[in-house]
Amino acid sequence: QSLAILMGYVFEKLGLYQIERGRETMIKFLQALRNMRKDEDGAVTVDWVVLTAAVVSFGMLVGAVIWGQTGGLSKTIADYLGTTEVATTFAAGESL
Repeated sequence: QSLAILMGYVFEKLGLYQIERGRETMIKFLQALRNMRKDEDGAVTVDWVVLTAAVVSFGMLVGAVIWGQTGGLSKTIADYLGTTEVATTFAAGESL
């Protein structure tokens, strides 16, 4: 029993108790990491997040392309409508 007391004293003086507690903490942490890696409960959530991000990104890309193309087309339509004359009366003998 005196040897255990002596070893406890030496461990305390050398700070080995903190090392042993740190080692136990690290072992518990690594076990938790292994368990988390084996657990697949959150995998479906991650898949949905990635899929949703891809769909939103694709939608933004398509929107940007369409937005860029409609500017030129709307100017062409505006120019055409600006130069077109609209008849306000009918000439004699014309019908709808």
